[in-house]
Amino acid sequence: MSGSFDSPCWCTAVRIPAEVLARVPAAQRGLACICRGCAQAGAASDATGCC
Repeated sequence: MSGSFDSPCWCTAVRIPAEVLARVPAAQRGLACICRGCAQAGAASDATGCC
C-alpha cells in the first residue's frame, strides 16, 4: 500500500458489488477505501463481520 493516488491499486481491476459500495457511509463515499476482504465477501455473500 503506497497511500498515494498516483500508484495502481488492486481495486481498479475488480468490480465491487453495488451492495458493498452502499455500505460506505454517505460522508465517506468517494473518499474511503473498501478492503479486499470486504469486497470479496460482499461478492460471495453478505459481508457481515467484515471490517
